[in-house]
Amino acid sequence: MRKLVLAFDVGATHSRISYALLDPGEVPQIQTVTRYPGQAVGDSKIRTILWYNSDGSVHSVGAEADHLDAETEGMVCVERFTLHLRPDQLETDEMSKQILPPLPQGKTVIDILADFLRYLFACTRVYIIETHANGTRLWASLEDRIEFVLSHPNGWEGLQKLKMRHAAILAGLVPDTLSGQSRVTLVPAGEAKMSFCLQRGAAGQVTDGQTFIIADAGSGTIDTNAYKIASQPPFSFEEVAPPECRMEGSASIICRARGFLEVKLRHSRFGNKEDRQIMTDYFTKYTMPLFKDPKENSYIKFGTMQSNDAAVQIRRGTMVLSGHDVAAFFEPSISAVMDAIQTQCTRITPAPRNVLLLGNLSATPYFFASLKTELNRIGMDLVRPDCQTDRAITEGAVAFTIMRMITKPREIRFTYGIQCNERFDSDEPDHFLRRDTVLRRPSGRQVVPHAFSVVLPKGAYVHYGDEFYLNMHREEQDVSQLDKLSQEIMLYRGSFNNPRWCDIAREMFSAFCTIHGDTSRIPKEVLWCPKGVYHVQTFKIVLKYALRGLEAHLVWSSSEGTKRDPASIEYASDVSRDNMFEEHF
Repeated sequence: MRKLVLAFDVGATHSRISYALLDPGEVPQIQTVTRYPGQAVGDSKIRTILWYNSDGSVHSVGAEADHLDAETEGMVCVERFTLHLRPDQLETDEMSKQILPPLPQGKTVIDILADFLRYLFACTRVYIIETHANGTRLWASLEDRIEFVLSHPNGWEGLQKLKMRHAAILAGLVPDTLSGQSRVTLVPAGEAKMSFCLQRGAAGQVTDGQTFIIADAGSGTIDTNAYKIASQPPFSFEEVAPPECRMEGSASIICRARGFLEVKLRHSRFGNKEDRQIMTDYFTKYTMPLFKDPKENSYIKFGTMQSNDAAVQIRRGTMVLSGHDVAAFFEPSISAVMDAIQTQCTRITPAPRNVLLLGNLSATPYFFASLKTELNRIGMDLVRPDCQTDRAITEGAVAFTIMRMITKPREIRFTYGIQCNERFDSDEPDHFLRRDTVLRRPSGRQVVPHAFSVVLPKGAYVHYGDEFYLNMHREEQDVSQLDKLSQEIMLYRGSFNNPRWCDIAREMFSAFCTIHGDTSRIPKEVLWCPKGVYHVQTFKIVLKYALRGLEAHLVWSSSEGTKRDPASIEYASDVSRDNMFEEHF
């Protein structure tokens, strides 16, 4: 049956769309949307910007939102909103103060992302209808069978991905049903770009068995992924170190330039918000991407020939910037890439020799040359693919979904498990030390609380389709207490390979998610004890690393065989987490 795979990459500053029609027996062709309202035909990217009316409705999006006058129209502009999704541990003081403008009153980041996805979807519909033969009929036949792929930075965790899924539902991409939700796949940008590189032969200089790093220096984040080519052809690859993410993309460089201009122009008549915005826009479009040498001055053009202020190096509508000042805008981002790469190299033996640089900053001469110099000092080389990489994330995300070119194993960053009770044994030293905490269960068993049962240890490797089991044994005198389940999954960030107790180094333990399920169908055994009747229930929680994310089920045995019911996953929102399965869920 014919299907449509549709990938959205909503970046901090620009967004793109790619898609492929899947026809049985035919090799799919990945295509990219190159027409958007308000901009020239052939441009594959659209600005990630929206304008809202005073009543909260969307006024305009993308190129149609450029150059609007908010003061006269009474509207609110929203840019770089995807960075509001960031996990807490990726936040910096600089980001809080400069990069992230506040969201409009009454709007959440989910609301805004939904509005933007809705617009992208409408653009895609028009493009396919106008581009393909019998487009209207084609779209009508596919509309209910679209597989959506949303890309995200490496550092986005379970909570961020859950918000993205909610936005897709709110946008009307899929219905809020199990079948609808199953049509939304989330793919890390690094994973998508790896698929793109292998499809296009961009990793051709890496030989079989060698390791290498992909550094994606994009607008919002810098993501690095380390891989080993396992065989070629057919291509397959294995992740050899956990991915890294830093909030130091081009938006951070622009942020530093904006802050510099604000300070430099505070006593100038050109220090008003409008002129500074024009200067920042010029810096973003021309000065930053063309900058190559700190020894040479750079320029920002604005205003007219009558725009002069010698005190701040403005003459005839052009501001002169010292090359060293501009270089300083780049330095934290360059350092962030090096930090991410070196962090990964500590986990890889032998160390990789090549780094493949992608993303919009890869085309900036100074950024590339400086990073290459730093890498050469530690015996590594930096290369740029000679193929077009501006569509790498969306085309790679489509390829990832179609070809299932997924990494073989993924390495687990932290230890995951549950807090549980152990049967008390006075001869066991750890138990004896905790004798004052012993509890008595309805069966009369004495147990020691705060034990930690490992589900998945740090350093383990998982494959798609792998399942992990938690054996559950519950005792209650009130049988109704066995009709529902809420089981917290915890993560351990400490250095012990096999942590046994949650009451040791408590700060190293935090909640990851909670499994909720209806256990009323699971049999309960009635037993007697000196205090009367109690009930016992045994079953398993099954966690599955599925293509579309982490899935949970309840499994038990009955006279009719093995039974299996779905369970829901609620991710913790008040702690800093890292994804057990670095993939999309």
